[in-house]
Amino acid sequence: MMLLKTEQNRIADDFIKQKLLTGKDSPEKYYLAAKVALLTGKKSEGEAFLKKGIAFEDAPGYLYIKLADHYETEGKFEKVIEILEECIVRKPDFQEAWIKLCTFYIDRQEMALALETIQAGYQKFQELPVFQSNLAWILLENHQETDRALKLAQDAYENDPDSVAFADTLGWAYYNKGIYSQAIWLLSEAEKKDPDNGFIKYHLGMTYYQKGEIEKAMEYLKSAEQSKESKYFAQNLSDILNTLSNKKPITLEGMNQKDIDESILSPPEIEKKDDNMILPQWKQ
Repeated sequence: MMLLKTEQNRIADDFIKQKLLTGKDSPEKYYLAAKVALLTGKKSEGEAFLKKGIAFEDAPGYLYIKLADHYETEGKFEKVIEILEECIVRKPDFQEAWIKLCTFYIDRQEMALALETIQAGYQKFQELPVFQSNLAWILLENHQETDRALKLAQDAYENDPDSVAFADTLGWAYYNKGIYSQAIWLLSEAEKKDPDNGFIKYHLGMTYYQKGEIEKAMEYLKSAEQSKESKYFAQNLSDILNTLSNKKPITLEGMNQKDIDESILSPPEIEKKDDNMILPQWKQ
């Protein structure tokens, strides 16, 4: 096995040298060299190639993302923020950098910074559904501006009613507004398309509880607890399951029903529009 690994590294080294010595120098060449180096365990060499790649004025955004991913794998979190912020400054139209930085903050439970990042991105890309939906989701998670979050979620959903992520966010917005029947309809439709989505299971479980359907609530919440997405709501889910086990009522802050246009309570019938935006991992 050691000989095989040594042979693979030798071939990789030859490949890198050949690519770097032939043709015009370019960021794409360094990106390819970096990928090979990282795949063969040469982390410092791969990092060096990526740095050379982003030194080009016309370096594509995916080089920054690759370098940020490398730093995150290595636990160099300050470097992750630094390289993504540099990408946003140098390539402000590269939408994925905004989403990547926001996702990074969410993974670290730094929700205030996540909100600040997505707010800034939304100011630039406010017509794009992915920014509308993600801003709505983070506002809801921060228990802020639920009316605005509902409007943003509706706008995103209207642009692409087939999107599971957008339907989930809008369903969660309805939940936070106390419109449980509409929330269940939307979330149930989303679950049909993505039955293993932990966010949807968690949101459905919470909504069924508020509707008084305890058995369904427990079924969905326990299933959400086993999902890969559970890290995003683990503490709250644990508290809720304990509450349910003790049969104690729960309430949400600001859960009073407000006067809302009845037209938003019926399933929307809107023409689908193409949306090829990349969704962040926490909303896929």
